Parts: sequence; C-alpha cells; structure tokens
Amino acid sequence: MNENILELQSKLENETDDLAKLNLLSELALQTYYLDPTKSVIFSQRSLKLALKLNHKKGIISSKHLLSAAFHFLGNYERSLTLSFEVLNIYGKNKSDETKANCLNNIGNIYSELGDLARSLEFYQKSLREYKSLKSIQGEAALLVNIGILFMKMENFEKALEFFEKGLEISEKENFTIGKSHALRNLGTLYGKTKQFERALEFYQKGLSDSNNRSKVNTLANIGDVFSELGDFEKAIQNYSESLRISKELNLKFDIAHSLDGLGYAHFLQGKFSQAINFLEQSLKIATEINSQEILLNNFTKLAQVYEKLEDFDKALDYLEKHREIEKEIFNRDSDKRFKNLQISYEVEIKELKIQKLKTEIQIQNQEMELKNRELTNFALNLSAKNEQLKKILKELEKIAEKSNSISDLKFFMKRFNKEFSLENDWREFEEQFSQVHGNFLNRLSKKYPKLTPRQLQVCALLKTNLPSKKISDLLTVSLRSIEQQRYKIRKILFLEKDENLNDFLNSL
Repeated sequence: MNENILELQSKLENETDDLAKLNLLSELALQTYYLDPTKSVIFSQRSLKLALKLNHKKGIISSKHLLSAAFHFLGNYERSLTLSFEVLNIYGKNKSDETKANCLNNIGNIYSELGDLARSLEFYQKSLREYKSLKSIQGEAALLVNIGILFMKMENFEKALEFFEKGLEISEKENFTIGKSHALRNLGTLYGKTKQFERALEFYQKGLSDSNNRSKVNTLANIGDVFSELGDFEKAIQNYSESLRISKELNLKFDIAHSLDGLGYAHFLQGKFSQAINFLEQSLKIATEINSQEILLNNFTKLAQVYEKLEDFDKALDYLEKHREIEKEIFNRDSDKRFKNLQISYEVEIKELKIQKLKTEIQIQNQEMELKNRELTNFALNLSAKNEQLKKILKELEKIAEKSNSISDLKFFMKRFNKEFSLENDWREFEEQFSQVHGNFLNRLSKKYPKLTPRQLQVCALLKTNLPSKKISDLLTVSLRSIEQQRYKIRKILFLEKDENLNDFLNSL
C-alpha cells in the first residue's frame, strides 16, 4: 500500500479531535480514489457520517462529492448522479465554488459515459460557466478539453479540434502542465482516429514531457499503437515496454494488460509468433482476472491471427468463437445498459423535478408565513396605537374631572371610551392570529419554562412578532422601564448568556 496512505491511516487511528479526523478521512478518500476506489467509498462514507454529526456543511459537501466520484469510477452511475445532484441542491443557484464546478463536470462525464451526449454537453457548459465566474483558468482549460472529447465522440472532429486547441492555448499561457498534457494527448487521439498518424505521434510525444506517471502510461501505449500502424515495430515495442514498466510500478492492471497486448501485436507483425503468443497470453490472463472485455476482445482477435499464420486452425477458430461469444455478451449487455441508462436518466430527472417542486412549495409556504407574520405585526402595532389613543382619552378625562363637575361631559367621554375600545377582545383576537402563524408556541414555551408569568408570556409573544419594547409598553399600558425589567427576568428564566439575543432565541423556538 502507498506509504502516504499508511501514514494517514496511522494518524487517523491516533487522532481524537473530530474535525481533524474529518480532514484525514477526506484526504484518505482522495488518495485511494485511483488506487482502490472501493476503499475511497468507505473513507468517503465515514467522512460523510462524521460531517453530518458535526453539522459541518463544507465537510458534507466535500464528502458527498468524493463519494460521488468514487461511485462514478466503480460504474455506479445512479448513486454517483444522485449524490452530485444532492451537492448541487446544497449550493443552490447563487453560490459558486470549485467543488460545485467539479460536481457539474462529474455529471457531464457520467452522462457522456451513459451515451446521453446532449445532457453531457449541457452540464459541461454549466461547469465551464462556473469556472469562468470563479476565474479558475485551470478548470476552464480542463473543461474545454472535456467538451472537445464529447465532440470527438460525436465524430465532429472539426469542433473537437477547436476545443482541444483552445484548452491547449490556455494551459500553455498559464503554464498549466497537467492541462497541457491532457489537451496534447487528446489531440493525438483525434489525429489517430482520422488516420493522420504522423500528426498523432507529434502531439503524443509533446504531451509526454508534461505527463504525470498515470498519464504517461496511456500516452506511451498510444505512441506504441501509432508506431505499430507506421510499421516501426522497434519503436512500438520500446514504448509499449516503457508503458508496461510504469504500469507494473503503479500496479495498474488494466494498463499492464493493455501494454502486453500491444507488445504481442507488435511481435506478431514482425513475424515473431512465439513471443507474440507469450505476451498475448499474459495479457489474456490479467484481462480475465479484471474482466476487461475490451482487452479480451483484442487478445482473442490477435491470438486467432497468430494461430492462423501458424496454420493451427483449430486454435484460431477456438479464439474466434470466444471473440464471438464476448461480442454477443456485450451486445446483450449494451442493449440492456442502454435501457438502464435511459431509466437512470429518467429517474434522476424525476428526482430533480420532485426536489424543485418541494423547494417551490417551501418557498410558497415561507412567503405565506412571512405575509401572516407581517399581518400579525401590523395588528399588534394597531393595538399599540389604539392603546396610545386610550391614554390620551384618559388624560382628557382627568383634566375634565379636575376642571369641571359636569356629569354630562364625563358620561360623553365614557360612552366614547366604551364604544371605541375593547382591548380584551382585541387581545383574544391577537392570540388567535398568533396561534395561526406560530402554532402552540406559547403552550410549548410555558411547559418548557413554567416559571414564566402570564404577563411575561405576553411579552414573549409580542417580541416574537418583532415589536419593539416601546410599542409593547404602549400596548400593555405599562412603562418602558417595566418592559425592560420583564425582559431581564425572562432572560434569567430562559438561562440566556449575556451575548445571546432574546429575540433570536424566541424566533428559534
């Protein structure tokens, strides 16, 4: 196992801090992604579980993204797509960062592999816009090449060339070596597909100098393929051998089998049949072990050709029959896969629509709640204004009582008072409206904090409607100082710290 991975695992075992554990698990998921994607899934799942426990939003996003990438690598497209869309839903429409752009790119890659090239292009373009808005030159360069690969799959080589060259231009300008290698390698593949082998060789060889070992393996094998097509078998064998050496160092079994297959074919074209059989049988053994039908098809075809040249027709026919059986299996599987892929795309779209519908419903509910809250606040403000008017009338009554003994004047004002004010009924109406907006908030509050008095509960209700203390004092016909004292007592009963806001606390309940 990679020494760096062993070191990270050792740190994880001895770590006691949850946040540090979360970072180590994420790093392990990333490090094992290419070497052992199954382990990457395990580390990502552990990371996600811990992030959810800590309510660590960034950790949740990162873990889901890593888990999605690992499932994609393992061919579990449905799980990968579902997780990627979950990440996008966490972000929403407005928030942008590198992980969101990577996530959109991952969705584009999956749809490309599912054969849904139109949807793949849609998500690649979204990802490209994200990278541009973030001014991520490297992300933009990589996406341009991915879009080029998509057009190459469509056999629109002119358009593919345009995107590869754009990606290469940006990578060279910004000295982005990985992006440069990626673009050059795909330019080589494009020219190889159009049978322009000299041009293909030129771009493959340019890409070698900037490649990491993983990319170098593929590029060397591709160069070997080109030299075989050109009839330069010595150089073909040299490149296949170097690809095989690096593949063995990295334990990349698919690439080992691919390089052995290339070596076998190069020796066959030279007429070195026994050596060809030796390499092809080694390749066949590994391809069978990893169940790579792509390489098995190549092995069976080439072994049939070798035995035909050796006039061992029984073996040649046997390998051709094996080739035919795998082709039949692939045809049946691909027919089923196309149906399943359509089904996956459909199910994912349905999930997206359901999520969008739920979001819309929540938005409508929030708007309705906001409207009711405003109505409740306005009602409370009106009560406060009404109470303020009451105070003025009472003052007038006091003045009349002082200056006049006229019973008729007093009766007039009392009649006016009784007609215009009925605060008891108003308060009941307020409580009814408050219950419609905030449910059984007052009951829950009094049960949780039984020491709260009826007056203190009234103050809490009015604070929850965002009414300022001055308006509350007017409404309850008490002094502002009295309300401030009530607030102080409420804070003590609720066990609030000095830095905790009473209104925020009440709104959180």
